[in-house]
Amino acid sequence: MLETENAAVGDRSGGERKMDVGQMVVSHLKRSLGSGLVHTPAIRLFHPATTGVVTIFVLHRFGLGRTATSQNHLRKTLSYLRRNDYQLLSVEEVIRCFSGEGPPLRKAVAFTVDDGYLDQATVGAPIFLEFGCPVTIFLTTGFLDGMVVPWWDSVRYVFANTSLLRFQLDLGGRLESYECSTEEERFQSEMAFLVRAKDVTDTERRVGIENLGAAAEVALPDRPASPDLPMSWDQARSLERKGVTFGPHTVTHPILSQISPEAAEHEMTESWRRLRQELDHPVPVFCYPNGRLVDFGAREIEVAKKLGMTGAVTVDEAVADFRRPKTDRDDPFRASRVGFPEDLLDTLFCVSGLERVQRKLEASARRRSA
Repeated sequence: MLETENAAVGDRSGGERKMDVGQMVVSHLKRSLGSGLVHTPAIRLFHPATTGVVTIFVLHRFGLGRTATSQNHLRKTLSYLRRNDYQLLSVEEVIRCFSGEGPPLRKAVAFTVDDGYLDQATVGAPIFLEFGCPVTIFLTTGFLDGMVVPWWDSVRYVFANTSLLRFQLDLGGRLESYECSTEEERFQSEMAFLVRAKDVTDTERRVGIENLGAAAEVALPDRPASPDLPMSWDQARSLERKGVTFGPHTVTHPILSQISPEAAEHEMTESWRRLRQELDHPVPVFCYPNGRLVDFGAREIEVAKKLGMTGAVTVDEAVADFRRPKTDRDDPFRASRVGFPEDLLDTLFCVSGLERVQRKLEASARRRSA
């Protein structure tokens, strides 16, 4: 989930993060110069920066809505990658690279999708299949089993359906006001609640969502509602036969570091059991809910190993780098993913080596000015 909301509030290129003057200058140069550069032979000058690394994208929704990936944008991206001979890898191939068993990497890209929504099966997956691009969908098994309404969907439902123009709510000991007079205010209030909800305890979040419904005078949904429906296991099996792969993403999508060791182990173990029960060839790669480095730890890595996972993926906005010395045997269980940018230019900056060069230059400038 919430990685989608991360994108909306500024964790990826198209977001609304605050920028200092230096960042604004870089952004302006990127827009004014980058568009021509990425579509000319000069882009090859930056390709050496892609050697030994892979950009693993994470996507979520493909239907309508402000946080959904545009079908046209995805098609343009995959067409560009195919025309320009990028390596399109499966997530299993990426994990094998950590142990030196994968292919030599240059211009390497992988795609993952989180949660298991219906539009991922009916809209997103067919586009990847159209271009022969590997994709792994990480399934929240309780969602497919009809056991849970994803908590972020409950939040979205409340803000979409409240008739109040504003209300106040205490979440985790902090009183906040939420404005709902316009569609933009509703969206910004929803995003603010979601961001805050990530950083409170699991109990505080559950209680907070119940209080949210009461404060907004909206009854919380007791089952997924359109357009936020899950795919079916039959759809997953059909896609698996066509080449889409699936991995475990817990049962109910809690932030694992915020729940007890017993609950975390159950969430991981049961989701893997359900995948093996329903599918022929689920991939032994785990996906941490929310995926920030603070959202999992050594105990989750150990559970993943005990389950026979070969690796796991995060969302920490960095490329997975295989050139650095391997001193930590847990590296495959912290494979970095980045949010899929909202337009083609930002996407091409990610995959071409330009953004990696840019970040190195920015880091060098910060060191010189320190």
